[in-house]
Amino acid sequence: SFVLCLVPVLIFQKQFSFFDIFCFFSILVMDGFSVVPLSYLRHQSKVLTYSITRLLSVIVNILLNLVFFVMMKKNSASWVFLANLGGSSAGSFLLLILTKSLLNARSISVPLLKEIIVYCTPLTISSFAGMINENIDRVLIGILEPGDEIHRQMAVGIYGASYKLGTLIYLFVGVFRLAFDPRLFQMVTNNLVVEFRRLTCLSIFLTGLSVLAIVFFIDYIKLIIAAEYHEGIKIVPFVAFSYLLYSALYFNSFWYKTVKGTFWSVVIIGAGAFITILFNFTLIPGYGYIAAAWTTLLSYITMTMLSFLLGYKNFKIFPYKSVNTLLITNAFLIIAGIYMHERYNIPYLQAGILAIAFYSVVYLFTEYTLRKNSVSN
Repeated sequence: SFVLCLVPVLIFQKQFSFFDIFCFFSILVMDGFSVVPLSYLRHQSKVLTYSITRLLSVIVNILLNLVFFVMMKKNSASWVFLANLGGSSAGSFLLLILTKSLLNARSISVPLLKEIIVYCTPLTISSFAGMINENIDRVLIGILEPGDEIHRQMAVGIYGASYKLGTLIYLFVGVFRLAFDPRLFQMVTNNLVVEFRRLTCLSIFLTGLSVLAIVFFIDYIKLIIAAEYHEGIKIVPFVAFSYLLYSALYFNSFWYKTVKGTFWSVVIIGAGAFITILFNFTLIPGYGYIAAAWTTLLSYITMTMLSFLLGYKNFKIFPYKSVNTLLITNAFLIIAGIYMHERYNIPYLQAGILAIAFYSVVYLFTEYTLRKNSVSN
């Protein structure tokens, strides 16, 4: 991370002062050293303590920005760096107090370090592939979108603003990961089949509800972005459902994380990145930025199907039938609701309420099936 972040600083060094660079690297160092204490808190299932430390950093950052830009009327980017440094310092200081027992370590276990490197290297590579998967579409729209340079930049802005509405689902899944990741590892390791299956289905259901709410209540949600970007909301169903697939992909990923087969993460996410690059280059010149949304969905479908197929024989704990039922139902309700709105002019609000009610019934049925199977077993 240090090396990767050093590159843009060297390229744009004339635009930064020494103070900016000092703040930048201080933030990077503190956030880097915070990884171990934060991981320790998650491993100990101290969710509340973890949340408090993260919230403190955010709150201090926001308060300092308000002080600098509202009360003191500053207008330099240097004050943004300073506010971020203050937030990182507050969070790191609290972590140091809460996890001071970690400072008692006097040696490094070389065999364990080697094992960690072997385990994490494929995950690091797949993370880079995931970053490509998430961000290259905006870059390619700016290059391949039909029209002149001004039109391409407008398309990037419209696409980016509408894409953010769909990423609300991504944030929901991210919060769930931070809270339950260690617990899920324990469930899989201890073969707590019923608990893992129920928690998986509950998460997919709640994420699916969020998807339906964003898709069908878009007339209200779109108000959080400027009116000139509203023409891009047609991409929201594709992006939102893609992140529902991301949620399923996350739960299914435990099949290779718990058997030290993290190499498969490179294969799965690499396949998604390949689809993203190939189809964006192929479709954007002819169809515009909407093709990037199609490609995002196709990429996540590919990754999810590949992960399910590879994990089916080795990961019996995963509730494939229940998850597929919830995913297919969600997709059907989105397609049916949009069709009814376009064909018969049924309001999205009414269609959304009916879709959420039906989706809830389907979830209750899957929950009943899981409970029934657990009792019979």
